[in-house]
Amino acid sequence: MSPHYSCDMSPYLPHAMVATVDENLQRYTKREVARAIVARELMTDKLSFASPQATIDIINAGLSNCEVTADDVRRSIAIWGNPIPSIKGKTKKQAPLIAEVSYGPKLTQKQQILHADLMYIKGIAFFVGVLAPLGLVMCVHLVSRTESSIYKAIKRILATGRAEDSPIHHST
Repeated sequence: MSPHYSCDMSPYLPHAMVATVDENLQRYTKREVARAIVARELMTDKLSFASPQATIDIINAGLSNCEVTADDVRRSIAIWGNPIPSIKGKTKKQAPLIAEVSYGPKLTQKQQILHADLMYIKGIAFFVGVLAPLGLVMCVHLVSRTESSIYKAIKRILATGRAEDSPIHHST
């Protein structure tokens, strides 16, 4: 049994609106088809796969010694569609934009609040502190889980915050 599903589309075929090139050619007279062929050659060979709108703009601007009209170009697109090289040539990878660095204003609020917690990784204790609104996040390894070791970690975080030009006051 195949993991793929199949669908019988025969009930939907009378309603399918897929047009082939042969069907498109039957909608026009021989003279219109011949002019569409000339327009297609102009667009692909002589104008190096110019887009349909660019070809129409060139014709309307007054291309000398050219019997092709804008209607001929539109008719060739209706019969054969856009030339593939014309489409491929217009879709190229764009280089990413370079981001501009902008520095935010220096904090005007001087009072800092320390949010702290203990974190354990594989049984090893760490003291994690966040100074807000400065946004300073520090993680200090605790040698032991004693009160003096935690106090040293707090003092280390506060000293780093003072080095960032934020006056920090604390009470012991």
